[in-house]
Amino acid sequence: MSPLLRITWLDPQASTWNADLSSLRLSLGAPTNPALLPPHFMQATLPRIGGSVFLAHRGGQLVGAGFLFPRACQAGARSYTLRWHQLEPGEQVDPQSIIAHMEPRLGSAAVVLYDPAAIQSYEATSGWSPSAGLSIGHPDEHEVRSIRQLQEAIWQGASDDLYPVDIHSIGFGATHTLVARRAGTMAGFLFGFYACAGPGVPAAWPVRTGLRLESQLLGVVPEHRAHGIATALKAAQAQAMVEAGIDLVHWTFDPLQVANAMLNLSRLRAVAFTFYPRLYRFRNALNRVDASRLGVTWLVRSRRVRAALAGQGAAEPRDLAADRSVVRVNDGCGSPCFGVDAATIALEIPARWTALQASALEEARAWRQTTDDLLSHYLGHVEGRYMVTGVGRDGPRCYLVAERIDRSLLQRVLDGEIP
Repeated sequence: MSPLLRITWLDPQASTWNADLSSLRLSLGAPTNPALLPPHFMQATLPRIGGSVFLAHRGGQLVGAGFLFPRACQAGARSYTLRWHQLEPGEQVDPQSIIAHMEPRLGSAAVVLYDPAAIQSYEATSGWSPSAGLSIGHPDEHEVRSIRQLQEAIWQGASDDLYPVDIHSIGFGATHTLVARRAGTMAGFLFGFYACAGPGVPAAWPVRTGLRLESQLLGVVPEHRAHGIATALKAAQAQAMVEAGIDLVHWTFDPLQVANAMLNLSRLRAVAFTFYPRLYRFRNALNRVDASRLGVTWLVRSRRVRAALAGQGAAEPRDLAADRSVVRVNDGCGSPCFGVDAATIALEIPARWTALQASALEEARAWRQTTDDLLSHYLGHVEGRYMVTGVGRDGPRCYLVAERIDRSLLQRVLDGEIP
């Protein structure tokens, strides 16, 4: 008779979390197993969206590992995808015995067992056409491979940092993926993970927080850029989430990338009040210093967002040369000021962050440290703290514009009024 299966859950709050995950991924074939999720996602994002990790032992021997992902709700009931990686193909592990071990932790939540090594199905759609020659929908089995290839081309990182193609399959059920096709060719992609947890939001907002989407990665083929494809992909994502009964979409971006700030804050009319210093440990062509991230909250049912996606509410950068009511809290990568008590503040960011990292690494580190300290000090989701609501300019100099949270601001964000 085989020894009983023993389940051990990894604790994301433990000081050994990153080391434990690294060790587990090595046991599962990293860095050459393309079915593994990237280490930075497993370490930082999976626990943030309400996912978890466990080890399965039998007789003291590790026989496999499970990764739980929140899944789209069905009939209002919470469910999870159990991504099961078996260590030894010949080891007989009864799937039902694995699921039975989930009950004490998950209660009545449904668990769908998923084998990433199995043959998967993909269902291509093209139901959304925002403009002539552009269509958006779910990917087919060939396009999911192009998604992975495009990730590699844009970020130029290690293959272990790429997302597996199977996460876009019908069976996985824990992601929402879109591709944009221009003139019949895949021009970009966008995917996110369903989440049953996330950052706090102001209590005054009438939003549902039980199921959200963590929008994870957006990429556009270089020769197809400057055609509004990123905005079109986000608009399709917003429409899909509204139809699914989801109010909140979250994602993160590097606050020092001006183009990303313009897309997220000005065109999409998202806001930001959550900051993650040194969120990721990876290094690549776009991240040569600590990868800190600004957390974005997108209220997809708000009038503000709906107007922006309809082409009526996008905001131009605020003219800070003409508006002296906005108080600046730094001067370049130095002189941070932590004692400001103003209605609106401006935090300067570099105009060409990627190029600066490549040409002046020490200066880039100084920019990161100064802005990390300021964002950590000022931002929050309660009244009296600050919310990033837009972008500002003074000649060639670029800024993130943040407003002090009060009931008036919270209502304006819902109603779509632009200062």
